[in-house]
Amino acid sequence: MDVLSTNLKTENMEGSDTKAMEREKRNDMSFSRKRSFTFGAYGGVDRFTCGDETRPESAEDNILDILDSPTTESKPFLSASSNQRDTELFEIIEKLQGSRIDEQRCEFPLPLKSQLLTIGGDLLLILPSKLGGYWIDPPLDRLVDVSPTSSYHGLDPESYDIMERDAEAKIYHEFFRSRYHHSFTAVDPSLGPLVLSVCLEDEENKLRVILRMKECSLHGVFSVSLFPNIPSAVELAKMLCDRVTVSKFEVVSYLKAPELITAFDEHRVSPNFKFGILCQKDRQFTEEDILSNNEESEEFTEFLSILGETIQLQGFTGFRGGLDVCHGQTGSEAVFTSFQGREIMFHVATKLPFTEGDPQQLQRKRHIGNDIVALVYQEGQTPFLSDVIKSHFLHCFLVVRRIQKEEQTGEPAYQVSVTAREDVPPFGPVLPDPPIFTDRLLLREFLLTKLINAEISCYKAQQFSRLELRTRSSLLESLQAELSTRSQCMMGDPSLSALPSSEGVRGVSEGSGGFIENFKRAIRVRSHSFETLGVPRKSGSSASQKPKTEKDGESDKSSGPLPVPSDSLGPAELKDQASPQEETYKFTSKMTSKKVIELFYDVVSPYSWLGFEVMCRYRQVWNIELKLRPAFLGGIMHGSGNKPPGLVPNKFLYLTKDLNRLAGYFGVPLQAPSDPFEAMFNKGSLSAMRFVTAVQEREKDGDKQVEQVCRELWKRIWSDDKDITEPGSLSEAAMKAGLSDSEIKEALKLSTTKEIKDKLKRVTQEALDHGAFGLPLLVCHVNGKPEMFFGSDRFELMAHCIGEKWLGPQPGKSAAKL
Repeated sequence: MDVLSTNLKTENMEGSDTKAMEREKRNDMSFSRKRSFTFGAYGGVDRFTCGDETRPESAEDNILDILDSPTTESKPFLSASSNQRDTELFEIIEKLQGSRIDEQRCEFPLPLKSQLLTIGGDLLLILPSKLGGYWIDPPLDRLVDVSPTSSYHGLDPESYDIMERDAEAKIYHEFFRSRYHHSFTAVDPSLGPLVLSVCLEDEENKLRVILRMKECSLHGVFSVSLFPNIPSAVELAKMLCDRVTVSKFEVVSYLKAPELITAFDEHRVSPNFKFGILCQKDRQFTEEDILSNNEESEEFTEFLSILGETIQLQGFTGFRGGLDVCHGQTGSEAVFTSFQGREIMFHVATKLPFTEGDPQQLQRKRHIGNDIVALVYQEGQTPFLSDVIKSHFLHCFLVVRRIQKEEQTGEPAYQVSVTAREDVPPFGPVLPDPPIFTDRLLLREFLLTKLINAEISCYKAQQFSRLELRTRSSLLESLQAELSTRSQCMMGDPSLSALPSSEGVRGVSEGSGGFIENFKRAIRVRSHSFETLGVPRKSGSSASQKPKTEKDGESDKSSGPLPVPSDSLGPAELKDQASPQEETYKFTSKMTSKKVIELFYDVVSPYSWLGFEVMCRYRQVWNIELKLRPAFLGGIMHGSGNKPPGLVPNKFLYLTKDLNRLAGYFGVPLQAPSDPFEAMFNKGSLSAMRFVTAVQEREKDGDKQVEQVCRELWKRIWSDDKDITEPGSLSEAAMKAGLSDSEIKEALKLSTTKEIKDKLKRVTQEALDHGAFGLPLLVCHVNGKPEMFFGSDRFELMAHCIGEKWLGPQPGKSAAKL
């Protein structure tokens, strides 16, 4: 029976012989109560010992015992003498109140339940995750003395060497491009595509060879004197790798081959880095607490000045690390520095936008959560938990704490510790012993070198290395195919004479850290969180909601369906705008005798472009009324819980090839940008779709302008590899679409208003209400009933459902002129 229940019954049934015997038995046990210990604000625990226990306990033992005991643990409360019976009821009440309080207390983080709580009187900088999976440097058992007066070891700045991401990436550029050389291609049955480069160094009488395979590139130098004759390409390849089984190589005769080969070899090389900076104040144990800090203390500001210079983002021309340097959407300031020929941008959490009412601070998490390495500056004695920041990409944290005030010695001292996921290899420079820095310049050299090396080392972790191998395999396959095809064109192969000319190798986009960044951005999924957009997740009841009409320029705040735009309805239809959406379309369909088809699309989606062009062509062939509904793909993906196909490497490789086939079949000049994930996921399309919505809003006679603007935006991103997010880019597309300067300025201004933002949200929600999980989405309204078709490969089935004939993607001369 529960002890408390027993005590209550005892108090109410003192005449009971049975209960009296139980009280006598408890008295004989002679238990006495010890004082209640409390650890901070995290709850107290009553402890009881046998009355004859006399072993003295230190304060440390008491606290550790408390930490090791569950806060909800119940111990029997037993009277030691008859005097205690008089106060037993009060003890019971105290126990009950304590139980209620304990239920409201949060449990102190489990990693603190350790015998290594403090070192030298201070809490540790980092504590391991209770689930494991992280290593910490220095190890906990090595932290014995971190006094600023301790002797120092390992503080030689000359040993601060920056690691090379790919030590052999620039060999081709350095030794081959300036000399006469040959390149060859082949497809090995077991190894796949091979690209071989051979250079004869006459001055040293040597042969220099590079063999590029899916797994790696092999480099070798051979003395010509070893061979009676110059070896063949096959022989040289087998000398580097005995697994080569191909019988012959094809000679590369394409004039721009060196550019393509250099781009492949150096695709992982980047002089730019971006790191997150978090400020952890005292008693902050959660991600939400740390990301919600807004105030920058003098101590934190001084530390930032050690790392770099605070710059104004507006108009900044250096490496921006994904921050907005035009419109202030990522704050007005950032910390930037140049270090040993490299540019570094810091994503300082306190300088990124703060969103009221958002405990997760997604605007800040969007940047810091997508960095690979972050630095945590601690103000106070609260340890940092290795896994407190949830992220697919953050693999390493450097933690810094100032442990000595200036008034004591004239200079502050900084303690440093490092934690990383267990599959991240160790990296230099080695922490000094003890890990204390008093020299600001030395601390800067150490931290910047450590941060760069940390990121390079993180790329060797399983998650990144696996994706990197997939990326390299895809790039090598494309390189071999292009070199082979271009060479055949040079040799006059008539079957390939129509191949479009190459414009050379497109450079890596600003903000990219190499092609591995592409897969990083794929997991990010979108450039703006759906929460920031403000669109709620799909709910089953939204279809029954009635939309509100807009009055006095105020946007509809309802999340319900949007009625047909008033510019497409006559006076009679305007009376029915408060009716449900289906009734509106049913009424419109009867009046026009045409089948209404809604096309939801986003200009960042290449498949939307295919569907868009087909429907624009068929609006002149079928008896339909096409309604263009620009929506936000990032919101669709989030609201439906879908994930982009790029997350599955094999599917990504297939889609890349498939787009080339679809471009020819649909008659659309579709060509993937040089960095598709930078264009689709990092930059995104939110500003572009707001601009399209603004153009549609101000166009009162048909939709020709919005059709042309969308087409020009698709051309920019999916034909010309150009930006679609900056105002200048939008203006250029609109100008090509035929809009005047005044119309463009009006649309740009309108796109930033709440009215347009809300309209884009509502259209996106409508697509979700129809069941969208991606774009394009076609909704056919036949006899008042909606039929949904997803993708750009359901036109034949859609034609059957609406009673029309499918004539292929290009129905005669009615195809839209691109």
